[in-house]
Amino acid sequence: IDDELPAGAIGEIALRGPTIAQGYLKNPTLTAQRFVRGWWRSGDLGQLDEDGYLYVEGRTDNMINTGGIKVHGEEVESFLLQHAAVSQVAVIGAADPKWGQRIEAHVVCSAQVSAEELSQFCRNHGLAAFKQPKHYVFHDQLPQGVTGKLDRVSLRERDPA
Repeated sequence: IDDELPAGAIGEIALRGPTIAQGYLKNPTLTAQRFVRGWWRSGDLGQLDEDGYLYVEGRTDNMINTGGIKVHGEEVESFLLQHAAVSQVAVIGAADPKWGQRIEAHVVCSAQVSAEELSQFCRNHGLAAFKQPKHYVFHDQLPQGVTGKLDRVSLRERDPA
């Protein structure tokens, strides 16, 4: 919490102030994890630029550790969304016996496209090899929670195909 990063470095966003809660109702375990010395650890990743503007880059719970390398799922999602046939995508870390986690892309497409075509797109358009999805799962729609937000938890909990 006391570790302020230099401009451009990505880290967890922590907040404090009079309008920030003191903890989670009836959840002392989560309170102890997320509230540290008066700071609320948001679970969001971000960076400050040289002028002090904050840019949110993703979530700590969507950081994929594949073979000891940290990959932001949102970065891979943004890349895949550049493909003309991809209309929605969620990238998660799936359990892998060799790498710890493998990068898995859950995609909704507006036109017919294969996993090999998406892999080739990633290779040909400059996505680093260690960031490329190792597995693609195609969906008619991605799961959403009650608020309409993407439900990554249900994707992580699904039975492997």
